[in-house]
Amino acid sequence: MKTLVYLLVLSTLTALSVGCASTNSVQKGADGASEAMGGVEASAEEEGPELIADQLFWTGPEGNLGMDLFAKFNSTEELYATLDLNAEIGQFDGRAWKLGEVLVYVDLNANGNVASWLVSGPKPLIEAYADKLQTMAKDDKAIYSFNATPYEVAPSAFFEAE
Repeated sequence: MKTLVYLLVLSTLTALSVGCASTNSVQKGADGASEAMGGVEASAEEEGPELIADQLFWTGPEGNLGMDLFAKFNSTEELYATLDLNAEIGQFDGRAWKLGEVLVYVDLNANGNVASWLVSGPKPLIEAYADKLQTMAKDDKAIYSFNATPYEVAPSAFFEAE
């Protein structure tokens, strides 16, 4: 029994020391320029666009926009409400759109009520959604810190055409 407890503690400490805080990430803007985070430099030629499911790429004349969003929320409830997959994010093309229809990924930070998420969809819809979140941050309602960065995305069939 003592050996089992020792192995569990050892494996947990190893996982924490190796897995947490040892990753680096790179964010790209719509112009393809890379902004390094964590000391890693990458160019747009090396990384390419973030590949997403084809249904998340709007091919209409308005164009598609990917947006990397980061927010610090005043409470857990406000975080949940903002990231509710069934929450309406705006009107476009004659219908209401829900967050779940444009969400690519979400990352919930373990250090409080912090989240970052990537959305992709019709450019006017995504711009209006980011503006709505920015207004929430300015009014200090649900969000007290907010950042929106355009992100280069391409449908998964992007490389099949080459």
